[in-house]
Amino acid sequence: MTADDAGYGGGGGGPAKPAGGGAAGAGGGGGGGGGGPANAADPSAQNVDSSPEDMIGAARSDPLSDARATPDEIAASHAYESFQRGVSAAGPVGVIGGATISGGLHIHAAGSVRGTRAFGPVRTDLLAEIISWYAAAPHDAEIRSTLRERHVVVIRGVQGSGRSTTALKLLSEFAPGQVEWLTVDSGLDDVTDARIKPGHGYLGDLGSTGRSLGEADLDRLSEDLRQREAYCVLLPPAGETGNCPAVYLREHAAPSQGTVLDQRIEAVRSQPRRVEPEAHATLTELSRDRELWALLGSDPGPAEEAWLAELITRLVAGECDRQSALGAWSELIDQRIGEWLTDLPQGVDLHRHRAAVGEFAFRLSLAVLNGSPANLVAEAGERLAWELYTTANPRLTPGRNVFTQLDDDRMARSRATLRDGAITVGDSSAPTRLLNYRDDRLPVRLLAAVWGSRPNLRRPILHWLQDLSQDRRPDVWMRAALAIGLVTSWDFAYCYHEAIEAWAGSESAKQRLVAAAALNQAARDESTGAAVATVLRTWARGDKPELMWTATVAFGYGDGASDLSTVLRLLRRVGVWEEGRLALIVSKSVSDLFARGGFEQVLEALDGWIDDPRADEHILGLLTVLRLGDLRVRQIPSIDDLPLGGQAKAALADPVRADWPLIVAVAQYGASVGRKLVECVWQALSSSLVGSAMRDEIGDWIRAADKSPELLLPLGGFLRGLIDDEDDEARLLDLVDMLAADPDEPLPLRTAHAVRAAVRQSATSQNQIAAAL
Repeated sequence: MTADDAGYGGGGGGPAKPAGGGAAGAGGGGGGGGGGPANAADPSAQNVDSSPEDMIGAARSDPLSDARATPDEIAASHAYESFQRGVSAAGPVGVIGGATISGGLHIHAAGSVRGTRAFGPVRTDLLAEIISWYAAAPHDAEIRSTLRERHVVVIRGVQGSGRSTTALKLLSEFAPGQVEWLTVDSGLDDVTDARIKPGHGYLGDLGSTGRSLGEADLDRLSEDLRQREAYCVLLPPAGETGNCPAVYLREHAAPSQGTVLDQRIEAVRSQPRRVEPEAHATLTELSRDRELWALLGSDPGPAEEAWLAELITRLVAGECDRQSALGAWSELIDQRIGEWLTDLPQGVDLHRHRAAVGEFAFRLSLAVLNGSPANLVAEAGERLAWELYTTANPRLTPGRNVFTQLDDDRMARSRATLRDGAITVGDSSAPTRLLNYRDDRLPVRLLAAVWGSRPNLRRPILHWLQDLSQDRRPDVWMRAALAIGLVTSWDFAYCYHEAIEAWAGSESAKQRLVAAAALNQAARDESTGAAVATVLRTWARGDKPELMWTATVAFGYGDGASDLSTVLRLLRRVGVWEEGRLALIVSKSVSDLFARGGFEQVLEALDGWIDDPRADEHILGLLTVLRLGDLRVRQIPSIDDLPLGGQAKAALADPVRADWPLIVAVAQYGASVGRKLVECVWQALSSSLVGSAMRDEIGDWIRAADKSPELLLPLGGFLRGLIDDEDDEARLLDLVDMLAADPDEPLPLRTAHAVRAAVRQSATSQNQIAAAL
């Protein structure tokens, strides 16, 4: 839709305005309203008298900057939306009576040897299964060659890549039916020639601590094995192969994606009693089914492919229907989480289990900060580990391992990955390395499982989240605040009274901000939404400024469920309380609701506030219009959630439009919204109270058009809609002249001519604007 279509363009002359410049008269009357707001960032401060002009001067500043301890609002917004995507990806999570509830198919992929450390002979049926479905790995030939030549090989690779499976497959080739597990807890010195049986194959897992792999020990073992025609494969942990000679060391990587699934399906075809021969084609068809593949997440490994093969087999065999199969994805994730939680140590001497505690803390830290810079995740994990140590033993002063590595094996064990990314710094960015779970569904489900099944961990986790929420960095404090809200939705009785209630009424603006964000997150859950709504309504209708402030900020986040008209009525009540004491923070929250897509409702409320004969309501409306004028497209939290068509959303997502004024950008895509926006801006521009500030806003819009010439056409149409008479036109032309004559930053003449042409709506205006593009 063009500017003219929206009802404010060149042909229509704009909407009808109040006769006699009524807005200016009302604005002037508003000046007698008395005192302005107290310090908006700290409403508990002593209320001080200030004129409406003082409030207007503060209207373009961010009232939450002090609370956030940083002016970087956009970075906090990005962290907010990223967390919401993680919550949505996790699906339904119920924490009931200390247990996390999930589905009921219980798919088990036979033949898995992951994490196995056993004794004695390897079961022959396990070896037979591995041989039947084994998928060749990229380095099998090199490993096989070294094993044949040296009789011992050390395989280096990350957990989950299939090292144990490859080792057993190769050993079964060299020692058919005579493969054993080899205990090497005390190192290779314990593997004497007396323990080596002729013609046998041995798989030795060196464990999590690793043992010496010196050249002398390996040469001795190689010779002992050679003399008995025996073979051995050793699996060291990551980082423990530094002294291993190159002649014994070989790399291992997982098979290419899809290979494990294909081999498993081929093995099923060879089992006539499992799937009828006439259904073999269906097996192949389902192994390419994108909907089923999507169950595995974005980066599946061999274990996930094996699970999918079993699911497909059961589906074809009629053991489950498609709907049940598609709902089984949570079990794949919950099974992995269950394995992680079984490794947690017991007792009060947690410092004796630093590796296990550190692993747990790292995983939970990543669950909260998923997608954040790697150093922030690692630091937060150390802070959680300290919380756990001191909870278990309050007399303990734990140290910190400053040389802990974020190696490939640690990330593989946690299903994590590092990727290149960037952090937001104002309207710019800086490169960094971001840490993610490979499956976005995992973080929230891990947090839910821990919260539901380990009740004694709730207090230290909540304390840890509160500590993180007071951090200055947006990626940390916002995600921590939302995590507090998430656990509150699972355990309202505990978390609300333990953390949120006290902070909502705190003298600390940062604590109130965290409480507001947490309540917004809790309100998004249908089980606690009604309770949160009751709390916020009570605070907004009360007379305690701290609680009113917290409710106002919580309303500004929007939750997609609350009735926006009711919310705006409550915000009006807070905004006019005590002659506008909290008007600045209210205007900020209302503008946030507009940026989240509440266009019609917000503009309808503003129209009523501006036209209200009472000074406080009128000033609140004008303050909010200034806030709207200061918004830019890049400040939209989620373009996908806006009530616009697909083409409009795609246009707003174009980086070229990032610095466009949101008012002008949105006005293009709806006649009703466009007319109301023009009316609101005209009212502010005509007001003796805020007119000067509104002209400054429009001046910024014009400068934005100079940097983005594509903005000139829609901006020209919007400005033309503001003109109802010669005075309106003269006011805008004077503004353009002032910008062009600015001695410090003059507006280029080409842009000035194009804007003047649009304002005058001369016969050549469109050509002038087009020439500037």
